Amino acid sequence: MTKPSLVLSDIDGTLLTSDKRILEPVKRAIQALQVPFVLVSGRLLPSMRLLCQELGILRPDSFIVGIGGCVVARGDALLSDIRLDKAIGHRILERLRGLEGTISLLYDPESWSCSTKGFWTEREERITMVKGNFPVDLDTVLERQGASKILVESFAPRVLDDALALLEDEFGDDVDLYKSSPLSVEVMPKTIDKSSCFDILCKELGIGPESIMAIGDYYNDESMLRKAGLAVAMGNAPDDIKSICAHVTDDCDHGGLAKALERFAL
Repeated sequence: MTKPSLVLSDIDGTLLTSDKRILEPVKRAIQALQVPFVLVSGRLLPSMRLLCQELGILRPDSFIVGIGGCVVARGDALLSDIRLDKAIGHRILERLRGLEGTISLLYDPESWSCSTKGFWTEREERITMVKGNFPVDLDTVLERQGASKILVESFAPRVLDDALALLEDEFGDDVDLYKSSPLSVEVMPKTIDKSSCFDILCKELGIGPESIMAIGDYYNDESMLRKAGLAVAMGNAPDDIKSICAHVTDDCDHGGLAKALERFAL
């Protein structure tokens, strides 16, 4: 099998263990690659730069794909920066305020904001390693600087599923919605997903999608897994994500990413 010319990897549940660590075998495998290794995540750029730095792959010409595909950066230059339509964003925020049991966070490429302070903001700071702006009025933030996405979170799976169904029914023609974890739904600009980076990366590197290896673990990874020439699912992925991939590796707590790279890319 021909080795890939580019490796795309999700972060949470793929690069990181369930307790948000990078295993040493994973780090060594990434550092041994002779082709670009690009993180593709719903995270902010500052959070992703910190992880690249920990991996030893942060360079002036490094690619990063953040906010679920809204942002493609090469070093400090933004090659793509797609934002939600402000009018639609305001309508969605108004609707979400009426959904009991949910909390909303607003993201742009470099920062995140929330209208309240508590468990969810502490969790987000811990996960992203980026200090948030809270408590603030999200409509004011949206109007002033725009937003790449809205993150909706809830402790209750049924509440989150109901919120997803409601948003799809009322706003499905204007935005795309993805479940990025059992606790989270992402509201994204229409037609933007993790595969949105393919055209830019392929043009920059002079390759085709058939030369790309993608690895992920959840539903928001589906688009890049379907588009890549080689798709690998983590062992902790849901069965319907595993079913669309050519290969399934070990889970994130047992070095699944390292094992996939050793098998297909090294």
